[in-house]
Amino acid sequence: MTDRHPLALIVLTVLVCAACTRTPLPGSPAADGTSAPGEAVEPPPNDGIEPPPKEVDLELANLGTKPADGTGWQDDGAHPFTEMATIRLGRPWKAKTMELSLDANDAYRLEFRTGVTAVGVVEVGPKEAVDGLATYTAELPLDITETGADTIVVTAKTGDGALSIGHLVLTE
Repeated sequence: MTDRHPLALIVLTVLVCAACTRTPLPGSPAADGTSAPGEAVEPPPNDGIEPPPKEVDLELANLGTKPADGTGWQDDGAHPFTEMATIRLGRPWKAKTMELSLDANDAYRLEFRTGVTAVGVVEVGPKEAVDGLATYTAELPLDITETGADTIVVTAKTGDGALSIGHLVLTE
């Protein structure tokens, strides 16, 4: 060890001492108060915002109140999710039209089902000029109108993965 630079010996001595005494080095995570050496680093706080669930199970009866266009995707009146929303209709509906609000910057696929059998699909969105929830109206395909559906499964075709549904009104 005598052929090393004297500064290297000082740095090596400081590192060994720090490791032995568990003293954090300046600029290390432990010096910032996040953890001591050898302990797991805690994730940063999320400012009280909980991540949305991957899936939500909703009832049509609870989706009757229309939030204002522009309502934030995680605000009151919105039901956020990241992968799929299942809407139970409570009975078979032979709806001709629907009105619903969804997060505007995503494209959605709504699969109408009777039991586990798909009877029709409607695609809506995105609406580029709106931020937050936006209202969509659509005439439903004849397959849905004639066969009826008791469940709607909502997924994203494209978007940012932060999905949300506000209200849903079906008209027979």
